[in-house]
Amino acid sequence: MRLVALLCTQRRYAEADQLMETLLDASPPPRSLAFLLSSKGGVLSACEENEAALPWYEAAVETHGGSASTSRLAEALLVSGKKAASGRLAEAALSAGPSDAAVVRRCVRVLLKTGRREYLAAALPDFARQKGLFPDYYAAVAQGLDAAGNNEDALKLARSTARRYKEHIEVACACLPIVVDHGKPSEARTLARRLLRLDPASHGRVALIFLISICAELNDYARMLEYAVQANAEFPDESTAETLRIATKTVGRALSKKDTEMKGLKSELTSAADKHRELELLMAGYDPAEKGTKLEYALGEDEGWHIEFKREMPTTARDLAVEIAALSSVDDGGTIFLGVTDDGDVVGVEDTETMPGRDRWRLRIGSLATKSVQPPNPVTVYFNEAVGRRVVKIWVPRGIAPIYYVNNIPYIRNLAESRKATPEEVAACVASHQMSGIDQRA
Repeated sequence: MRLVALLCTQRRYAEADQLMETLLDASPPPRSLAFLLSSKGGVLSACEENEAALPWYEAAVETHGGSASTSRLAEALLVSGKKAASGRLAEAALSAGPSDAAVVRRCVRVLLKTGRREYLAAALPDFARQKGLFPDYYAAVAQGLDAAGNNEDALKLARSTARRYKEHIEVACACLPIVVDHGKPSEARTLARRLLRLDPASHGRVALIFLISICAELNDYARMLEYAVQANAEFPDESTAETLRIATKTVGRALSKKDTEMKGLKSELTSAADKHRELELLMAGYDPAEKGTKLEYALGEDEGWHIEFKREMPTTARDLAVEIAALSSVDDGGTIFLGVTDDGDVVGVEDTETMPGRDRWRLRIGSLATKSVQPPNPVTVYFNEAVGRRVVKIWVPRGIAPIYYVNNIPYIRNLAESRKATPEEVAACVASHQMSGIDQRA
């Protein structure tokens, strides 16, 4: 019979038929005779002579009604358009509990095409529980369950069969689509890699196509592109070339989307950081209407990193320039109040009641910030009132330079004190400035 099968594979049907006749003339026992009769019908079916094959299948069933002969007859009747009879015979063959994968596959095909899906879905789970059969049998049952829509049982059997028969090519080939459709992408990738390893020549193409699809689902675009390149290199044709083109476009879209998402995330983080900083400043008494610290808040605090009190305009203007230079390199800048004692008592300043008087204050202080401080750091001057007295409020923003000078002497703010900076402190300010990228805003 192996010779008959080989002749059919080579399409040498006349020689196969002649050999079958010789075997039949040998008067074999009933079971063997049924097998030969069924095989004779199979040869005729292979020659697309289905009508001529039917009597041989019927004779095989009459001689020894096994599931193999019955399923072959059912398939032949289906081809002849006799669906009702075909379906009944397939049910009979399946109810006999066949242990042959080919019989299971034939019955599945017939029952699906004759509209007996529910019967098939209910019957096959019992077949999955049989023990000691060949690997391809369990693979065929899993495929039948999947085709019948019993996805849960199909996946369960496919998983167990794939684990049990790790080196079986047919098992890997049959179970892979089931795991891809109903299982986890990670286990599907493992099974596809196994099939690629077991049979790279015959099933490598299919395995690579599955791997491309699975990697796309897992967002593993680098490996997806790698498999697409491999498929196009090992199986070069228009199909794999198109797959490579699609994979390349997919990777491009994914990178573009990721870039957009990263930009959006960066924008959100920047916005959140700005809001957080704004909240911190408000909590620290920052005045959103007027820049700088609110007078009411400052009066309740001591002098510090961001607040400086002056009873009056210093006699030596350079002294005020030093305060401006020191606060210019403080994060978020600082505020100087003229007309407030070191203890926080408001004494006020003169010549602030009229517009010309206020202009003179602004001109004098602004000149100090732009001419006496190097590099220049423009300030903003406001006029606040508390306990019936007017106070000059000078808002000193954080400048763009790492450190500021007066008469070529660097100054820094240290708690409530503005003092000369040491060479080491100047170097530290420059290094911190470069790390923060402040100089890029210039």
